[in-house]
Amino acid sequence: MPDKEKVKLLWEQVRKETDIPQAVKMIADLTEQAVNERMSETASLRDLIRKLDDDVRADYKQMQRVLYGNGDPSHSILARLERIEENMCKSADNANKATWIVISAVIVQIVLYLLKVL
Repeated sequence: MPDKEKVKLLWEQVRKETDIPQAVKMIADLTEQAVNERMSETASLRDLIRKLDDDVRADYKQMQRVLYGNGDPSHSILARLERIEENMCKSADNANKATWIVISAVIVQIVLYLLKVL
């Protein structure tokens, strides 16, 4: 892409041109050059967007494989989280049972102690 000063100089030459057909030709050349540059830039941007879109799609597919188990749902993060949650619930239930066992044993000991005292 030509720099701004170079383009400005070319347009100044067009303005100074006294031969009308030559000025029209210069305008057409400058316009053609500008259009070609914009089309090239647009194509480059389109290619870049296409590449970024492909990259995002690949990242999304990779994320899906991790989350959903890459064809084996039992290895997915979601399945693992469910198993952790189930184990946490079982652990909590077991802790409650152990607490009641200890409380029951203490109550039994207290009752036995009271029976011996009376």
